[in-house]
Amino acid sequence: MVICFKCDVETKGHLDRLKALGAYQDYSDVIIAAVANYAILHDELHVGASVIIGDIASSITPEVPVPKAHRQIDEKTSKPHLVPGIPAVFRRESLLSAQRENGFAQLPEDVFFPGQNVPMDRWPFGQFSKLLPAKASVRALANIEITGEKGMTLNAVARKIAVDATSLGEYFAMLDHQFETQRDDALAVGFPANAENIDKSRLRYANQFVGTLNKSNILSGLLVDLKLINLTSARNATIGLTRAGWEFALLENPALDAATRTTQKFTNEERSFLIEHINRSVPAEAFAYRAILRAIIGGATTPDTLDEALHVHIPDAKKATITDAFITTQRSGVISRMADLGLLTRARDGVRVSYIPTETGKAFAERTAAA
Repeated sequence: MVICFKCDVETKGHLDRLKALGAYQDYSDVIIAAVANYAILHDELHVGASVIIGDIASSITPEVPVPKAHRQIDEKTSKPHLVPGIPAVFRRESLLSAQRENGFAQLPEDVFFPGQNVPMDRWPFGQFSKLLPAKASVRALANIEITGEKGMTLNAVARKIAVDATSLGEYFAMLDHQFETQRDDALAVGFPANAENIDKSRLRYANQFVGTLNKSNILSGLLVDLKLINLTSARNATIGLTRAGWEFALLENPALDAATRTTQKFTNEERSFLIEHINRSVPAEAFAYRAILRAIIGGATTPDTLDEALHVHIPDAKKATITDAFITTQRSGVISRMADLGLLTRARDGVRVSYIPTETGKAFAERTAAA
């Protein structure tokens, strides 16, 4: 179907600017997206909901605006598909006006205390190797909670977030390609890949970066390991944000909130918040950071020498069963999380890599736990 319409110079300028984003092939794509978004807006307002535009968004005139995910018609199949962008569930505009003084999930209990030696097999699992997916998930949980869906079961919440995280991952992959970002610094790592086995990829994300319950109703995943969420009802299998999780979700994030496209993952404020929270309330993760930083400062600056140095943190009763592969996985996961927090950097020379603690990392290694 072909529809012609008249537009003034200003409207034509808007069309040109939107087309220049790179997310639209031509003017028809822009118009289709605009009509679809207007229909969604009309439906939301029709049922009495409100739309809140954040203060930051209204005060900034971006050079290259960050697009939201939207549905577009595939010219070959005539079916709608999702154009990569940042889904609304990962944005913070609505959270800025939310009033929340109580109703937080309790901080998960811990068998370790700050400063205690924690064996390597009790550190957060090494496959939880990125913190940006954790940020995205707590932001999504915060938005879900303020919309009145606080009582959703863990499985329902995890599936919902994992589906939207697929679109977010595609958008980040587009940025990684555009900026030629190396894998160590890539935004898209950890997010579901819209590949052939998308269901498996989403399940991995849901389990690792939202949460999953075992047969004993014990919650696991990076968010609970970092004490950003906890069960609110084991009987009903519902979860909620802790106060720390809510506060972390509320902090501005460059990848999710910046007015222009960027490859920066976290602000200094976010890093400082997580470092202080971990030091104060997450003994296993804090100990892992100090163990690795002190080993690096002591000269174990390569993967092999660091793995060897970390053997001291394997309990004697498990030395025969813990494999070198497990040690490598644990070390790699902690290194990646520490790099996201700016505690260390990786220096590469061809295939060789070495670890260099930052000034922030050196200060953390010297601090008394929970101080």
